[in-house]
Amino acid sequence: MENVTLTTPRLTLRTMAPTHAAGLAAFFRRNEARLRPWDPPRPNGIVEASFWEAEAARAAADYRDGAVVRWLMFGPDTPDRIVGRVNYTQIVRGPFQSCMLGYAIDGEFEGRGLMHEALQATLRHVFESLQLHRVQAN
Repeated sequence: MENVTLTTPRLTLRTMAPTHAAGLAAFFRRNEARLRPWDPPRPNGIVEASFWEAEAARAAADYRDGAVVRWLMFGPDTPDRIVGRVNYTQIVRGPFQSCMLGYAIDGEFEGRGLMHEALQATLRHVFESLQLHRVQAN
């Protein structure tokens, strides 16, 4: 599968790629304390671009293999700044056609309905293009 870009009235959503490493590190630096209570234990280096270079390369390979889809959210006034993430992981094929959903938004952009907008667009892609039948939020 190739990288995909979705657009909504206020967002551009892109599948994660190695070119996003610095932006991902910055997202986690800005939001580390705010997200910590809800996230699993964080690996060492999560606020470093080198960590995200490897993670993004793995995410791109997982996407090509059909196992994971990791979306990054960019706002219209912040085209180079990651303002959120939407992850569809643990994709199971066969009769189940299911996956798990996880998401996070930058604290500065909370309360604006951007995550709702991102989920509408990415869920449409997951159900229509990837032809999954079930998404479980965790």
